[in-house]
Amino acid sequence: MIVLSIADDFKHSNHRYIAYTFGIVEGRCLVSRPQRTLVIEQDVRLGKGGICYDAAFIMAEHLINSEAGWAGAAITQGRRPRVIELGAGTGLTGLALTQHCDCDVIVTDLPEFLPIMQRNATANFGSDMHCKGTALVTKLSWGDNADIEAVLLGGAFDVVIAADCVYSLVDREALTSTIIRLSGPHTRVFLTMKERLPDIEQSFTESLFSHFPHISLIKPDSRNVNPGMRLWQASRLKDGVVASAAS
Repeated sequence: MIVLSIADDFKHSNHRYIAYTFGIVEGRCLVSRPQRTLVIEQDVRLGKGGICYDAAFIMAEHLINSEAGWAGAAITQGRRPRVIELGAGTGLTGLALTQHCDCDVIVTDLPEFLPIMQRNATANFGSDMHCKGTALVTKLSWGDNADIEAVLLGGAFDVVIAADCVYSLVDREALTSTIIRLSGPHTRVFLTMKERLPDIEQSFTESLFSHFPHISLIKPDSRNVNPGMRLWQASRLKDGVVASAAS
């Protein structure tokens, strides 16, 4: 096992386990370190989804450090915010939020990823539940009406997240429609993407953001400064975007 605070795409894909540390970040420095790490199993046999990407780490660290912003509306209503992660793969982002944030997280992906996500959830939390939030692992195929309806039983989500999930034009259409279905008027959407397929990514963001008029490309609050990484946030209401935009 290796211990990382900053990860690069594929750099450690040959390792079965990675131990991540999260905490309060100031200027790329971890100034408040928790007692526990988050240990995530990888499996390259699962393909792209079986690897921990920088985008997932950056998303997790940013949301942990900006919890007061995205969780505020739910807290004022006397409840915990509901978060759903799409295309979670190993579950890194959603499980990091479960460990460090007071929220209820649903971690989703295709059926073949459920075993590794569940193993990671059980290994990190188990029966003693050393976490601030809750995590539920379940199947969600983008665009699948039955899957979407199943996770919507509790209503629209406060936060929808997806880290590095845009691979093709087909994925773009299914992912866009799924995000729209899961969102309500007050939902915040957070997306991390690394520049790889600029035409497809531009088409995706234009399509999605036509439904979410208030958008920002923001500077991630993370120690990881992977070049080309972009963090978008979007909402239907102006007050749904709380972080300052990056120039």
